[in-house]
Amino acid sequence: MPDYQGPCRITVTSVEALWPQRVAVRVGHQTHTFAAVLPGTPGASCSIDEDNWELLLQHWIDGQWRTNIRLIIEDWITEGNVQRQVIHSKDHDWPQDRAERNLVVTLERTIEVDHTRDRDRTRPTAAPRASASISDQTGPQQYSSPMRASSASRRTAARPTGPVVRPLGSDPGS
Repeated sequence: MPDYQGPCRITVTSVEALWPQRVAVRVGHQTHTFAAVLPGTPGASCSIDEDNWELLLQHWIDGQWRTNIRLIIEDWITEGNVQRQVIHSKDHDWPQDRAERNLVVTLERTIEVDHTRDRDRTRPTAAPRASASISDQTGPQQYSSPMRASSASRRTAARPTGPVVRPLGSDPGS
C-alpha cells in the first residue's frame, strides 16, 4: 500500500462494487492503529495531518476487512498550489470484469508555489523612453552624398519640371 507524508485531504470519488468498501489510514508501524476510516461512499472525505501514514483501500468479505488486490496510482497533477492524485482499486478479479473501478479515491495536498516568476511576468514594465537618434536631429532632408546636401541647401525654390520633348524619330534608348 502507498506511503505518504504530511497533510493531505482524502475523498472517495466513486464506488462500484459488490462488497462494502472503505479507506483506512494507518499511522506508524502498528497494524491496527488507524488515524481515519472513511466509508466507501462517494463524497466521503477527511483530512490527515501525520508525519508518515499508509493508505489502505479495503473491502468487507467473509466477516473481515481485506486489502483490495490491486491499485492503479496515477501521477500527481499540479494545478496552482494544489496537487491531486487519483487511485483506482480492484477488490477481486472476475473473469468478465477486470476494470479497476471498485473504489476510486482522490488525494489533495497544498504545496508552496514560487510566485517570483509570475510576479516578474505580470509586473508592469516601463514604457520605452523616447530618444532622438542622430537621424532625427538632422532635419527632414537627409542625403548620403555631400554634393547633394550642398546643392539642396543652396536651392531656395523648387525647379519647374515639364514634359520631356524629343524630336521625331529619335530613339531614347540609343
